Amino acid sequence: MNCQLFNEPNHTTIYKAYRTGYPQELYKKILEFYFNTTNIDFNNDDNDKKIPLALDVACGSGQATIDLSYYCHRVIAIDCSENQLKNATLKENIEYHCSNAENLTFLSPNSIDLITVATALHWFDIQTFFQQVDRVLKPNGGVLSVWCIGFPLLDNSKTIEILNNFYQNDLHGCWSDQAQLVIDNYESILDTFPYQQTRIKHIITYEREMSILQLVKLIET
Repeated sequence: MNCQLFNEPNHTTIYKAYRTGYPQELYKKILEFYFNTTNIDFNNDDNDKKIPLALDVACGSGQATIDLSYYCHRVIAIDCSENQLKNATLKENIEYHCSNAENLTFLSPNSIDLITVATALHWFDIQTFFQQVDRVLKPNGGVLSVWCIGFPLLDNSKTIEILNNFYQNDLHGCWSDQAQLVIDNYESILDTFPYQQTRIKHIITYEREMSILQLVKLIET
């Protein structure tokens, strides 16, 4: 994984400010899959279902990590960028480590209940990472959850036209092969994922309001 892209101090500041968390529906799907149920209710104060130990890989400044800390007893979060980790939010049940996704040797075999990768898999040496996952994930009941944010759908037709032109024309030739994987929503590599017999794909749509400046800064990250 190329850490230089995310280690520049100014970039980490923008990343922290404009990369937001993920919808609660995402974590509901993860918990329902882990606990083999369809009735996880976050609005129920009696809901005590928590995953024992999660590993958040390429955590950045902790956007998904913080979310996971509410649904897991303990979270280990790793990133290869020290500057990203310096900007991460601290919490008692979170441990941050500076490490590459392709090197999880500091973890014991068969020790992790949930491994998450939030909009980062495309930067990895994917098959090497999957080998590491297979070593540290618990063999019976362990879950690997990988997701990415798709191309934004806007409710303003003129803005959509401008944004599409920016992506397809102004940035034509600028997309790396890795970034193209996100644009394609990982479709081209789904068949390379491990645990194909139990693989489930979900598409979650969620809405949020943002200014033009916020949208530009989000793209900049």
